[in-house]
Amino acid sequence: MGVAGSYYLYALTFSYWLLLPACSVGALSVAVLNINNMRDMYSDKAANKTTLVVLWGRKAAFIYHIVLILLAPLLACLYLINNENTQFWQFIFLLSVLPLGKSCCSLYAAIRDDLRDGSLFNRELKNTAVSTFVFALLLALVLTPVN
Repeated sequence: MGVAGSYYLYALTFSYWLLLPACSVGALSVAVLNINNMRDMYSDKAANKTTLVVLWGRKAAFIYHIVLILLAPLLACLYLINNENTQFWQFIFLLSVLPLGKSCCSLYAAIRDDLRDGSLFNRELKNTAVSTFVFALLLALVLTPVN
């Protein structure tokens, strides 16, 4: 909403297409929170906290995580493809998704082995947060009009 609202304030117009890049960064932000919840699942369950991970379990939460990770570049690419004069170099933001694949492999192993130690989750939480920042920064740079 912040992206679309800011755009409206400056352009005095609204386009539903703006939701694609906004939701792409939002999906990665939710992925960061999802890792946090996967890490804390057992302590949250013991404290009677209700999170999606507590309700679904780690395996289903990991599938949700994969969907979030895949959704982000897909939505951003759809936005760029819809724009006129999009150039190949503008897809450079996709490089920031590569570390997320490695992160997903590590998370898969942790969930398969039912790790309860948070150190691996903390490392992947940091990696995902940094990748999200780089993704958002590169996406903003390629979408910024050059005059």
